[in-house]
Amino acid sequence: MTPLFDFIEVFMTNQDLKQRIIGLIEPIIKDNFMELVDIDLINTDYLRIIIDKQGGVSLDDCTFISKSVNILLGASGYNFSLEVSSPGIDRPLKKIEDFKKFIGKKVKIVTNEPVNGMNFLEGNIDKILNDTIAIDTNAGIVEVDFNNVKKANLAGEIKI
Repeated sequence: MTPLFDFIEVFMTNQDLKQRIIGLIEPIIKDNFMELVDIDLINTDYLRIIIDKQGGVSLDDCTFISKSVNILLGASGYNFSLEVSSPGIDRPLKKIEDFKKFIGKKVKIVTNEPVNGMNFLEGNIDKILNDTIAIDTNAGIVEVDFNNVKKANLAGEIKI
């Protein structure tokens, strides 16, 4: 790393750094027919990458992506302890496309601003219209603007 690079990194926000890392690693993941679900930067030295693909992610997929990303990040001057995993049954929903993909599935949503007096909603994704997510809850259909979603996950259901 150059001193200028160090100087810029000091003033880069965590969100800026995450966007830079996404820009570096997402092409590798897409080139291997997978989807980058999320990254989590813990402190400044631990990077968790969550990937998914049609039919689910295998241990071999995680190992391959881990090795590939580690080489790329190292060549770009980054040194992280790296974890690559599948999203699990409580997969985070980060983009409006995620909600579209899982229409009919049960979700848990935390909102920034209350919707019908609630900041927490649980129900099945009924439909998506533009940036509005319709959730079928016990209280009926509730519409949530995607920009009001603070956090959303599939509500994993374990069947025995």
